[in-house]
Order: sequence, then structure tokens, then C-alpha cells
Amino acid sequence: MEKKTGYLLIRIVAVLSCAVSAGSLFLAPPALFTGSPEAITIGTTPDELSTRIWVAEEKGLFAKNGLNVTVKT
Repeated sequence: MEKKTGYLLIRIVAVLSCAVSAGSLFLAPPALFTGSPEAITIGTTPDELSTRIWVAEEKGLFAKNGLNVTVKT
């Protein structure tokens, strides 16, 4: 009986340590881009398929990630 309890305790500790490790990866703040921005042009269409590009441009997500983006329709 004690052997089964020992194995169960080891499994619980292993699962908890994996959960804590995974949680710390997701809770850590992302590193900010510090280099010079790369200039790119993205061609889009004026429909809902390009929504993500327009939203990212509006929120400044390209600039935060080191991209100087020109969006053309």
C-alpha cells in the first residue's frame, strides 16, 4: 500500500511541476523589439478576409514587433 502511495505522490508532484513550468511561460511578459524596423508592404482586399491586417495596423502591433508596414488595397 505504501508503494502505491509513493508512486501517486511522485505523479502528483510531476504534474504540478509541469503545470507551474507551463504557466510561467505564458505569464512572462514578451520581449520588446529593440532593433531597427523592417519596411514591408502588404497587399489586401477591402473585405472581411483582411480584417486581421487592418486591426493589427490600427492597434500598432506591426510597429511594436519591429515592422514598418504599408498596407495597400
